[in-house]
Amino acid sequence: MFPDAASVDAQWAQTHGGIPINHMLVIRSAIARERPDVVREICQVFKEAVNNAVRHAHATRIIASIAITDEVAEVSVLDDGVGIAPQTAAAGVSGHWGIVGMRERLARLDS
Repeated sequence: MFPDAASVDAQWAQTHGGIPINHMLVIRSAIARERPDVVREICQVFKEAVNNAVRHAHATRIIASIAITDEVAEVSVLDDGVGIAPQTAAAGVSGHWGIVGMRERLARLDS
């Protein structure tokens, strides 16, 4: 019998004082060697997105993944938090650099 996932998550959070994060990280070794700057920036965006889910969305569960190959980078952070208003997602919040900072990091990679 498999345990109830929500109960396991709640117990883990109570025991360890945090939010359980199911995560996956896949990075081709060639890109990590040749462009560590790109990998570092993508990982910083990933970290900021997970932090936002914890701090602002009040998520209790997070599923996060990064896949970086020679041609493409895909970052996904899904949570059960409260969401974000479309205008906030588009423009960020004055005095907060999370969303704006993520966009700036990614824009630098495109140049």
